[in-house]
Amino acid sequence: MKLKILTVLTFFLPFVVGLFLIEVNDVPIKEESNPSFLVLDKVDLLFKILANNTYVILINVLGFLSFGGITLLNTSYNGFVLGLFFNTIKQKTNLSLIFSSFLPHSIELVAILLSCYIGYCLSIKLYHYIFKEVMEFNFKDIKKILFCLIIVFISSLLEVFVSIR
Repeated sequence: MKLKILTVLTFFLPFVVGLFLIEVNDVPIKEESNPSFLVLDKVDLLFKILANNTYVILINVLGFLSFGGITLLNTSYNGFVLGLFFNTIKQKTNLSLIFSSFLPHSIELVAILLSCYIGYCLSIKLYHYIFKEVMEFNFKDIKKILFCLIIVFISSLLEVFVSIR
């Protein structure tokens, strides 16, 4: 239970900091009539988004090799950036419009949180293996990682074909 709370706090505390506590009024927002990601065809965009989201998941999971340090930093960074993104965009538009546009592919947050949790769990298992010589790794861990990757794939599809029009 403590690990689940730590996982949620790892993402949402930096998110709240980015959303409410950072003043972004002085940050110039570059307005592009045709952002670079919109000129890609949908398949290229899908692979670009899928690769990026997969990297986030793999970094979180492999962060167990640093006893959770990299997992903590990566998940916190993603939470902060998402909060800062919403903070910056809310200057230009309605926050409900942002959330409704974001909602279709927000399931990737589930994958980020789950991969963070997996990274923390594997960190504890690595600690037990090194210092207590107890091997606790099992195939349920692999199933959880595959589940994260499936969520990321579905999320990428939704992001390309539903959110970006």
